[in-house]
Amino acid sequence: MEEPIFGNETQMRTFEDAERRLQNLARQIDLKLRLVKATPRPHRSGPEDVPPNTTKRTIPKK
Repeated sequence: MEEPIFGNETQMRTFEDAERRLQNLARQIDLKLRLVKATPRPHRSGPEDVPPNTTKRTIPKK
């Protein structure tokens, strides 16, 4: 059971080591998610966008 599972760089010897690594990863992901949510996304030009001077109920006639 002492063999490294994830390669020689990240050896997991005990459950505490794995737990600590998981907590670190979760913290990093949480920070990255907060950064992504904080930055406003550019306006997408897609079918879900409402054209200017129209309401959502208007259907363009073909």
